[in-house]
This record gives sequence, structure tokens and C-alpha cells, in this order.
Amino acid sequence: NFNCSSNLLPVIDPDIGSNSETNGVFAGHPYLQNGRTYLFFGAWGGEGEGYKLKLAYSDNLVDWSRCSNGFLPGGDGPFPLAVNNDLYLFFHQSDSSGIKLAKTTLPLSCSSEFVDQGYLLVRDQTYDVHHLIFPSVISDINGLKLYYSGLGSDNRWRLNLACEGQACPMPTVTP
Repeated sequence: NFNCSSNLLPVIDPDIGSNSETNGVFAGHPYLQNGRTYLFFGAWGGEGEGYKLKLAYSDNLVDWSRCSNGFLPGGDGPFPLAVNNDLYLFFHQSDSSGIKLAKTTLPLSCSSEFVDQGYLLVRDQTYDVHHLIFPSVISDINGLKLYYSGLGSDNRWRLNLACEGQACPMPTVTP
């Protein structure tokens, strides 16, 4: 039931009164908790601000309130994943250095503190040597599968797959 209307409106507009959003907001990803929707999104600020992740929330998907502070400087392309009592946030670094992971304890709130867990992937393959962006994670019986886009040595973007603690299984194609 996607809305294909040409009358779509932005969920979050840049806050032009905030130096942390003067160059734009982007790459939103929702997280639903107890009827409230949280929206992780990237912000690109003016002088001295750079990129960072931010958080907003809504109880009706129309009116959004921003949490007061940005977090994870340099972060972009957030993807949240809840596991037991923890929320993991996969994201890429805007400086092209790789895909990182941060963690907080649930329940999520504006005062949640995300602890940087370090890099999961760095630019070390010919197919992602220039940039790794926009991680998305799927959990199945074989563990976590992390999909991301990578800019290769040939300057072509590719959709890539990394698997938790193992080689990723290749799909079986039957003619």
C-alpha cells in the first residue's frame, strides 16, 4: 500500500535555525517502539559541524519532534536492529573509511547513549575500495547478513553482502 501520489511531503525538513542541519537532512530509517516511531537520520551541518546522526520521534507519523542533540559525529546512513535488550545501530562514516556499529540499551529515548563498537567493514576489497555506504541488516537462521553499497576501484557502485563470522553462501540457481 505505497502512496504513489505526487503530493508527498518530507517527513523531516532541515532546521535552518540549526547550524547542524544547514546543508541538509537525509537517509532516514524508522524504529517502532511501543506505538512511538523514532526516526534515525543523517544531518550535514555548516562550519565546524560536518555530518552526524540525529534522532526524532512521532506518535502519529505527522508531527515530529527532534531530540536535542546529534550523536555519532561523522555518521550517516543509519540502520537500527534490536536484539534482546539492546539496540544496534549500523552506519557508515561520511569520510569513506567504512561501516561501523554503535550500541545502546533499550528502551530507546532521546537520552539514549550510543557506544561506538568500532568498524565492521573497512575499504579493503576491489569492489568497495573507494567507499562503503548505507548498511542494511537481515537476520536469518545462518546469522546476520549485512548488505551495503560499495564504490569499487573501477568507480562502479555495487550492492555487496557480508555475513556474520562466515563466508556468505552463494544462492543456488536451477536452470
